[in-house]
Amino acid sequence: MAKNDLLGSIFLVSGTTIGAGMIALPVAAGIYGYGAALFMFISVWFACLVIAFSMLEANLQHKSGANLITMIRHTLGLPGEVIGWVSCLLLLYCLIAAYLSGLGELIRYSLNYFFEVDIQTTTSVLLVTAIFSLLIFLGIRASEHVNRALVLVILLVFLSLVFITVPYVDSTGIQVTDFESPALSLPVIFTSFGYLVIIPSLRTYLSDDVRSLKIACTVGSLIPLLLYVLWTTVVMGVIPVEGANGLGSIRESGDPATGILRALAEVTNNSQVGFIFRLFFFLAIASSLIGVSLGTFDFLADGLRKNNSQYNQLILTALTFAPPLIIVLAFEQAFLCALGYAAIFSAIIFGIMPAVMPWIGRRKGADSHYKLPGGSATFSLIVMFSVTVIIIELINNNV
Repeated sequence: MAKNDLLGSIFLVSGTTIGAGMIALPVAAGIYGYGAALFMFISVWFACLVIAFSMLEANLQHKSGANLITMIRHTLGLPGEVIGWVSCLLLLYCLIAAYLSGLGELIRYSLNYFFEVDIQTTTSVLLVTAIFSLLIFLGIRASEHVNRALVLVILLVFLSLVFITVPYVDSTGIQVTDFESPALSLPVIFTSFGYLVIIPSLRTYLSDDVRSLKIACTVGSLIPLLLYVLWTTVVMGVIPVEGANGLGSIRESGDPATGILRALAEVTNNSQVGFIFRLFFFLAIASSLIGVSLGTFDFLADGLRKNNSQYNQLILTALTFAPPLIIVLAFEQAFLCALGYAAIFSAIIFGIMPAVMPWIGRRKGADSHYKLPGGSATFSLIVMFSVTVIIIELINNNV
């Protein structure tokens, strides 16, 4: 394994993690106080890292190339396989649909704003789908190289945005002692660390190197954590919690991206803020789309037991993008599709199952050259954490 493969894997984890959810984090967690936001970010990051290592053990109990369905089929049987198919496809297709819709709208807006070219959203979505379909069809190495470039540009654009807004930061809004109960923000933060879908693909890419896999998950998820903290610090330092353009009002509006952009542009009085913000938004969604699409492709290849012939790759690429594309074309508010109950499906397939599978595998005597420390106690804590995410999401949706 080359060092570039490890670096690329780190960027794949980071790119898959950093997505549209980042925009909503200061609004979702910041209203409870800066100290509460920091506590939740660090706690959920650590919990998701433990779950990632649990998923790693579960995957290593099977042959290389095994993805979620093979893992679930061998450990949980037919009932678990049905739940796995339904939960994972609903989550992954919903996320891909949201990303296609978001990128399509941003491209349509940019062409109109910079070149006065007016195209329909349907055309821009089809263009995005064609580009990313080709990228995923070419395989993980091509996707990794493009994703690496995207993540590097994301970091540069993000630092530019921070550089412009830092002079307007008021320290009164970022007191660590400012702390209220932040439990209701748990589902949003949990889904913002959603990189577990890429772990089976990384195992194949890194040739079963457990140490490199652990480094990729740790460092790759640590980069988004640092960006989340820095982004929330800047936003909370510029935008107050209360007031007409405060974080509370932005949350009530249901459109955090527009609300934060409007507030930052008003405070800084800088015309470049809007462009940089939209560019960052675009790159973050594009990077997440690569990771989620790649994970979906490998998930389908494993579940449908398809080999890597070009014909099968073409079929799998179509199955990865066709259903989300239909969702986007059929529903005007497709970007909101990833919201609502997304955290519930994520907690089931990337929370409960990654804990149950290795625990059952151990009881069946499955061989794995990595075991998560703590045994049954750690697996139980993961399940409790995941159930808590589900309960809070149901409360947030007034169920």
